[in-house]
Amino acid sequence: MIKRINLLLLLTVMLLTNVYAGNYKTESNLISKDLKAKLESKLLEAQLGTEYFVIVPPNDPTAGTYMCEVYVGAREPCTVYIDQPNGVGLIDAVQITKPYSIIKKGLPRNWEIRGKDEEPEDLALKIWSDKPIMVYLGSHASATAEGYMALPVNALGTRYVHCSWKSNQESASNDRFHTGFIVGATQSGTKVQVKLRGKNLSAASGCVTDGNAHKIGSTFTLPVMDEWQAINVWDELMEVSNTRGKCDFSGSTITSNKPIAMFSIHERTDIPLTTGNRDNLVEQLLPVNMWGKKHISLQLRCTGATPKPVGNEVLDPDLKVGDYFRVVAAEASTNLNVKWWHTKTGELIKELKNQKLDAEGSFWEWNENISQPRQAGILSVQGVALFESDKPVQVMQYCFSTGYGQEGGNFDPLMVIVPPIEQYGYETIMQTSSYTAMNEHYINIIAEGDASDPIKNEETLGKVTISTMGGNYAKLVEKDESILKNNVPGTNYYFSGLTVSGATTYAIKSKTKVAATVFGFGNVISYGWPASMALVETSEKDTLFPQIHQVSGCVPTIDNIPVGGAEDRGKQKGKYHFFTYFADTTNYPAPDQFADPQVDLGISYAPRLVIPDDIKDEERELLDNLSVS
Repeated sequence: MIKRINLLLLLTVMLLTNVYAGNYKTESNLISKDLKAKLESKLLEAQLGTEYFVIVPPNDPTAGTYMCEVYVGAREPCTVYIDQPNGVGLIDAVQITKPYSIIKKGLPRNWEIRGKDEEPEDLALKIWSDKPIMVYLGSHASATAEGYMALPVNALGTRYVHCSWKSNQESASNDRFHTGFIVGATQSGTKVQVKLRGKNLSAASGCVTDGNAHKIGSTFTLPVMDEWQAINVWDELMEVSNTRGKCDFSGSTITSNKPIAMFSIHERTDIPLTTGNRDNLVEQLLPVNMWGKKHISLQLRCTGATPKPVGNEVLDPDLKVGDYFRVVAAEASTNLNVKWWHTKTGELIKELKNQKLDAEGSFWEWNENISQPRQAGILSVQGVALFESDKPVQVMQYCFSTGYGQEGGNFDPLMVIVPPIEQYGYETIMQTSSYTAMNEHYINIIAEGDASDPIKNEETLGKVTISTMGGNYAKLVEKDESILKNNVPGTNYYFSGLTVSGATTYAIKSKTKVAATVFGFGNVISYGWPASMALVETSEKDTLFPQIHQVSGCVPTIDNIPVGGAEDRGKQKGKYHFFTYFADTTNYPAPDQFADPQVDLGISYAPRLVIPDDIKDEERELLDNLSVS
């Protein structure tokens, strides 16, 4: 009860305080360049959380040697709790004893979310800790594997656009290889609405949801979910003997009254269809309010692969046929420009201007003419690519099946979000798969340099450092000197591709913005997931860097201690203590004195407070002595 009152008091005080909006500006002009840099660095650390909603995604139910693992790491020692709130309860409590080390926990196959009736399931997991943690999940079976990076609960949103791949049901009697999505609730009374879409499909296509036969073009509401429940929505085709490739719900919009977790999934597929080497697909999606307008991708790669030309076609051995992409729009009349260049020569390979995404949920794909067998000259996005749009979009990168456009090597379908530049940060943390059959592991890194000044560029990129398993940080340029010349033309961004080890945690710290993607391959298996991101709101901002709002006010005290968890200003005495914080939004939730909990600091609708670790005493003194009008 005391905690409830304290949180309500703090929230009420914050609602009544004077807020100075703007990009690091106040009337008193007290924020120096040095303090501004500290605030930027603090805000753009990797956004780890203390609570995660995790599902075991559906993989091919007939594949043998199944192994699903959740990987949890932390910056500092902590206790990790793995719980199934509506099922078996607390599963395990595990100690992380060394910074940046990983604990892993096997999960059984019968916890997969794969219900066919579109009803809530009680199999979701709650993973939480007393300190910030990162969470990844890998699902593995014979010749089919994938994984995803979990988002912290306070980064979940209320609007998503689904993006996966075409149904791969090989016959009407073969009830597997479905495509679809899974939504999960962390709060009771969660209501979810779906606008079901399918590119070039109509209500008469016969493509419907498996549970309640909802047709393309329909809008429907899922059953109300309790906390830590999930609902699976996947495809079915009515009265058609061969369903392969006919269903794809990509572009469907999913909205809710409370923040939800959203997973795009595919049981198992080849890309393109009928290639013959299939894999599982899964990715936890960013909410629309965290999308961006600028994305950079680096082509996926494996060892031992050689080009597989058609007829007299000549394929570049470094590029082969490239990767498949989908770019999804959340708003109508979105314009997209795409360019890609050779990673070694910097030569422009292709430029596509004014690609129109006319409607909400529409998506651009390249190459849209991929098929098996591949036709001569049909190539996808190769090398390093730049995607620029006038409205926020979601960019998804896919790997082709083994044998499509290349021979030899380990290569197989995977699906991974391309981090928007708006989510780049000064720190990123990542984990590679520990599955023993996954014998190749890679990290693609994009970092901001200075293309106009070679000396400054070397200095800036020289401050990008990487650590393995919590060890000493080493300069990235010492591991890959080529990053200094690997410029994405027309930008200040540079790229690096590292070969790394499995079952390993990597951390990158930098004085410049950076992002990374982790992926790997085994014998006809693969996985891919993004590294941790800044996870800042972008939906109401026109800049590529989040605004900081200064929040100032007075907090009541009890026995001279500020209530509600506010920082105790040691020198201040009396019934109230003055405070100044910095936050990435001022959109606070309205307090409800009858609801519990009183404060839910989900980043999509409440502030992330920013307090630099290394703030100087004189800087803090200035902030402590600001006056409030």
